[in-house]
Amino acid sequence: MSTLNALLSSYADVFASELAAVHTNHETLLRKIVLLATFEKMQTAALNSPASPPFNAVSQKSVDCCELEGLERGPLLQQISDSAALLDTSLTRAWERVEE
Repeated sequence: MSTLNALLSSYADVFASELAAVHTNHETLLRKIVLLATFEKMQTAALNSPASPPFNAVSQKSVDCCELEGLERGPLLQQISDSAALLDTSLTRAWERVEE
């Protein structure tokens, strides 16, 4: 019985690490998407009214202004694509563990 418990425990540990990877990759992807949305909102606000500040209270809470310095749309889209690929990989691994 102890051998079975040890085996089940090892599978649980592996699956927990797979789920942790899914969570981390998901959070990273969401963060990049929020950065892109904020960046595009800033760009639109700057084009429409350059005299007004591009942030409101809600966007300041979700994205630090320093994160947007030097940001360019193309590289950010590539980062989103890379993050999505990592999430896909971690989801596939987790699913394979479930199927085992």
